[in-house]
Amino acid sequence: MVDGTALARVVQAEPNLLGSRVGRGPTELREQLLPTLLRTEDFTRQGSDVTDGTNTGPTRSSGCLDAKELLLLRSVLVADPSPASALEAMDSLGRSLGEAGVWAKFAGGAKSSTLCAAAAGICGREPLVLEIGTYCGYSAISLAALGAQVVTVEMDPFLVGIARCVLAHVGLSSRVSVFTGHSKLLLPRLRRISGANGYKLIFMDRWGAQYPEDLMLIEELGLLSLGGVLVADNVLRTVAAEFLWRVCKQDPGKYETMILPVTEVSEASDEDWMSVSVHTAAAGPGQSPTVIAGESDRSLPGQWMELQKRSELMRVRTTNSFVSKSEIQEVKEQAKKIFLMSSVGPS
Repeated sequence: MVDGTALARVVQAEPNLLGSRVGRGPTELREQLLPTLLRTEDFTRQGSDVTDGTNTGPTRSSGCLDAKELLLLRSVLVADPSPASALEAMDSLGRSLGEAGVWAKFAGGAKSSTLCAAAAGICGREPLVLEIGTYCGYSAISLAALGAQVVTVEMDPFLVGIARCVLAHVGLSSRVSVFTGHSKLLLPRLRRISGANGYKLIFMDRWGAQYPEDLMLIEELGLLSLGGVLVADNVLRTVAAEFLWRVCKQDPGKYETMILPVTEVSEASDEDWMSVSVHTAAAGPGQSPTVIAGESDRSLPGQWMELQKRSELMRVRTTNSFVSKSEIQEVKEQAKKIFLMSSVGPS
């Protein structure tokens, strides 16, 4: 259930936090709130998708794990109620978070431009798009504003509440359906929405070590239409080793993949990659779309397997303890070297 008390504080606009829409703009709001929120060590922890290790749902520790997300919501609510204003407010806050040493986490700035460029190439009137990882609704707004009908999945019910508030504020609730739950449980149900034609675009925005599980379901259920586009964020930052091997090397006839260099909205010097894969061929009769989730893939080279394991370890540590920027950078540089040695990377 959504944390109603926390959301109530937002919509009631407490004088010491939010202020009135008329009397205080996004810049003043940001300047007032950031110093207060950054006093807590928990706020600097990377992300709020804390799980108990069983993938059955989110758990939360004490502290300010939700402060960043509430601040994103507040920034949107004091902006004009339009998609463009909401995105700009979130981008602006993202840059401020970066100055404070905090990962903004949403795919803004250059990442949003890349996603929108990929979406511009899909055909059809009001194309159907699937997003795995709603977070606070930034990418859902971007895609819906282009004319797409968006189906998006988020495991954390607190973030679902924030995303729905944001979407309602900008008038896009009718174009975006937000589902609460884990992708492995929801994707089979969402197959009914797409029908036999599948989704024209699927955007994956989770941790890179989790992408193979999503890809298995996407292929097994036929969720991505032939000629459809599969976009994945954070494939360098979160080291999506197994996923990149599959779409770039293992099934060369199934996908045509480009790796594009992008930067984080929170830090222009922070390099990341996004992958854009066009689905060019379906699996043949009797051909398994991918390995069973959780089983070792013996076709994955040893160095790539080690990267996959390290990515998963970082994911667990990130959700339960602080992972330093220096460690993230070290792993990124190691992954980048191995990827490029196999001709996987920006061309």
